[in-house]
Amino acid sequence: MKETILSNNERVFVEKSIEEVLRIDKRQLTEFRNLGIFFGKKYGSVLVSLGDTRVFANVSCEVNIPKTTRPNEGTVFINVEMSNEKMSESCIVTTRILERTIRDSRCIDLESLCIIAEEKVWNLRVDVSILNNEGNVTDCACIAAVSALAHFKRPDCTTSGDGEFIIHKSSEKDLIPTVLHHYPICMTYALFKGKIPIADPTLLEERVTNAGLTLGINSYKEICSLHMTGVSLTSPFLIQKCSEMAAERAKHVVEFIKSTLEQDSIDREKSNVKGFKQSIILTNVTSNFCDEQSIDNNAEEISEVASNHDEIIVVSQEQKFKKIDENTISTTKWKDENEETSSSDSEIITLSQSNQEKSKVESMQIDSSDDEEKETIILN
Repeated sequence: MKETILSNNERVFVEKSIEEVLRIDKRQLTEFRNLGIFFGKKYGSVLVSLGDTRVFANVSCEVNIPKTTRPNEGTVFINVEMSNEKMSESCIVTTRILERTIRDSRCIDLESLCIIAEEKVWNLRVDVSILNNEGNVTDCACIAAVSALAHFKRPDCTTSGDGEFIIHKSSEKDLIPTVLHHYPICMTYALFKGKIPIADPTLLEERVTNAGLTLGINSYKEICSLHMTGVSLTSPFLIQKCSEMAAERAKHVVEFIKSTLEQDSIDREKSNVKGFKQSIILTNVTSNFCDEQSIDNNAEEISEVASNHDEIIVVSQEQKFKKIDENTISTTKWKDENEETSSSDSEIITLSQSNQEKSKVESMQIDSSDDEEKETIILN
């Protein structure tokens, strides 16, 4: 999808709003959007929503040869993809930030991924797909990647003395969860005029701002990565202020991830895995037009009430038909409120129809004496 051109009016409007401590989506300057984490039926698949930004992450594993420099450690590969081809540069930047935040911070116990030292290790692959970009893709992608790694379980394997190993199925042995020492989370702030930090910027705010700061931090207030874009920061006080706010936010995000993981494990024990259907939000188009009403009548009462009412069939604006019984209808010319209805305007028509022909479609023509036109009725 082609990106729209940012107009000068939009730029001025956003800058003036920030100066007046206002945002377009009615948030405070340091307020984040609603976060949603939804785990799939497969281990390692997760869908994360941050406002209208949607990111899907999936973790897979395969047996590979270890690196010569680290023969007893597994490897982790992170890949970020977007549907828009022009966002390839942004994908590269996001991938590098996630690698520094997750892989280089040593949050994953790589030694636990070793099968046979210097021969076979597990290679974890994290595929991150940007489904919808409405700003702050880096934070949403990082939360999705960390949640997918914490949710992923790999198969167990046993080794023999001659260097052979056997990978067991989940029915033979329980799956092994991924060991995470800590949960690093990215927090992005947009900086307006180099002095006003805006937490969790939207896509419009990212295009207007001239600087950005992304901090990778865990719940222990340890900074794992730091990435700056645009105009360089010259105020150390501003970086310290953003770090303190990011640490508090990361603590709540990590608690939310752990609580969601616990709820998912409880649902799996009860065989009540809901998957991604919880992420579907009904809009006004798919919701009911009228409010639901409870009906206490039984089927017999409803059939009696329905049989006592005549069925009105409107063919056109000039003529209407009233169904008297199964084989009889009454035709009446449509009159305004000021006109008087005469007896000549009404006509009773008796229909003779056998039981075998009731399922067929029959057409009947009625001559009208007033305008000498013919009306056709289709009866099923």
